[in-house]
Amino acid sequence: MATAVPEQTHANLSGLVTVLLAALGISVGLLAVLFLLGVLCPQSVRRGSEIVRSAPGRCLLVGLLAFLVCLAGFVVFKALGPLAGLPSLAWALVFGYWMLSGMAMLAHHIGERVQTALMARSLGSDAMAVVYGAVPLLAVGFLPGVGQLIQLVAVMIGLGGAISNLFRRSKPPQNQAGTV
Repeated sequence: MATAVPEQTHANLSGLVTVLLAALGISVGLLAVLFLLGVLCPQSVRRGSEIVRSAPGRCLLVGLLAFLVCLAGFVVFKALGPLAGLPSLAWALVFGYWMLSGMAMLAHHIGERVQTALMARSLGSDAMAVVYGAVPLLAVGFLPGVGQLIQLVAVMIGLGGAISNLFRRSKPPQNQAGTV
């Protein structure tokens, strides 16, 4: 004989389903944006992925420092009073672009690691490497508590990679053996 479930349980479950569907929708949208970044600027994503691969600790520190500078910028703009709106909006757009491009760089790095783990010859393009890396990066966010912490650290590493890529010096051309 089945027991009746109280109405409050149904209300709690419907709220949980709504939150999960909203998070899934945001994740799919973010996946599409990261894919577009991989399509529109593959060289930048590839260079940033190399930076993240070679120095993840430095990228984490640069990302944390950049986040603190961003917060300090918002505090300075708040001191402007009524004139704070437009500079704060521009600051948020620039910082948001850096965070998204950093996530694309980190997703590309993860996608390359997935490719080598699966021993696949090629994922087809840098954009597909971003997709293959972004899926586990976004999926880990659905783990309660720990997932958000992992994503926060990953975003800080990606942000540091994006800023390091922005200020990266180009390597001087190397002389070929036998050329003057």
